Amino acid sequence: MRLVSLNLNDNFLQGEVPQILGSNPILEQLKLFNNSFSGSLPENLGRYSDLGDLDVSTNKFTGELPKYLCYKKKLTRLVTFSNQFSGNLPDTLSECNSLGYVRIEHNEFSGVVSDKFWGLPQLTFLQINNNRFNGTVSPSISAANGLTTLLISGNQFSGSIPPEMCKLSDLATLDLSKNQFSGDLPRCITELKHLQKLKMQENMFSGQIPSQVSSWTELIELNLASNRLKGWIPPELGDLPVLNYLDLSENFSLARFRWS
Repeated sequence: MRLVSLNLNDNFLQGEVPQILGSNPILEQLKLFNNSFSGSLPENLGRYSDLGDLDVSTNKFTGELPKYLCYKKKLTRLVTFSNQFSGNLPDTLSECNSLGYVRIEHNEFSGVVSDKFWGLPQLTFLQINNNRFNGTVSPSISAANGLTTLLISGNQFSGSIPPEMCKLSDLATLDLSKNQFSGDLPRCITELKHLQKLKMQENMFSGQIPSQVSSWTELIELNLASNRLKGWIPPELGDLPVLNYLDLSENFSLARFRWS
């Protein structure tokens, strides 16, 4: 069957996806969202066709992602959340310059995210939270300059936040929580003027909260709880026009507001 698009979303289907599907030379879209499929994906998926859109989220898939998913350099959307995928991300994804939307959260992926993957130039949405990734966030992330959403919480990332992240001028949602990040909060983070949600709780950040927070005029939620921050709480936080959630708890060296 020479299918260009296969959509089986929202059914009660189970069993394994047949290997022969990976041999289809014209398959461009595969959507299997919200079923009970299990086993691994066809190993040749993406090798022979211009696969552009893959959504296999909310199933029971296991094993590693097929290494050919972006073999033809056409993949723009990769959605695999809420499965049991494991292992490292395929090296070929790091060369997938067409990739713009990635949701692979709530799996068992592990290993280091490559420099090239962090800097994929078309990325606008990257959600990889609740896996087992480790290592650092690469300075190459500045190449993903159209990124609006970055969600990497619940992993084992460590090290400091590279100042190059501050070049992501379109970033609206940034969630670095529940990792092992350390070092000072980069002062340049206040240059992200379109931030709406900033979540950095449950890490080991130290230093002071930057005083130039008045630039966060679109910020709705700020959570810096359970870190090692110290110094004064900038009174400018109280003047942010749309802020409705603020949590600075469990920073035991953090002083109260210093009123002028």
